[in-house]
Amino acid sequence: YMCQKYIMDMTIQNSKYIYELLYDVVLSAYCVYFYNYVNGIQKDIEFIPISDNDIQQIVKNKWGTATYLERLRDSSSKLYDNIQQTIPRYIAMGFNSTSTTDGVNKLINSRYKYDITVIRTTGDYMNNAAHKEVLYTIGIDSYRFVAILDNRTTEECRKLNNTVYKLSNAKGGIKFPPIHFNCRSSVAPVITPDVEKKLSELDNI
Repeated sequence: YMCQKYIMDMTIQNSKYIYELLYDVVLSAYCVYFYNYVNGIQKDIEFIPISDNDIQQIVKNKWGTATYLERLRDSSSKLYDNIQQTIPRYIAMGFNSTSTTDGVNKLINSRYKYDITVIRTTGDYMNNAAHKEVLYTIGIDSYRFVAILDNRTTEECRKLNNTVYKLSNAKGGIKFPPIHFNCRSSVAPVITPDVEKKLSELDNI
């Protein structure tokens, strides 16, 4: 029980820090994307800030089948279960305390690597979600899926590359990156005549 409590307590403590980190990622990415677009399209558009509620919603949103917190809690639960199964098995096999400790450490290190992958990929989703908010805010309603094409590109991302979708239908993990762990894909705006008109209306307001 104490082992389980310790693991879950550490997950909760880390999740609070990660939440603050992801919040900052969304806010920073939004500001950078907004500034870059205004300069790129050469329009004198006044900065439109993202609300605190919108940032919180993005951070709490699922990408794929779960939120970052759900993934970390699931990882902690599996770690506890694996430790509970490993220690009695090692003792039954006659392993000494050093070998048993080494086995537990390997489980912890494996979990750590998985958690880092979750956090890194979640950060990528936050960046893309902030990008989406900027596009929506300045009047762009569609995005193009952009995959990095090389020998590391997954088949799913390769198929999605250069396809166009409505921002209103964008959902992380489903035709909106990241599609999978360590996904490198991103999105680009689709500029139509109607979008050009909207941008002109924002110019010098």
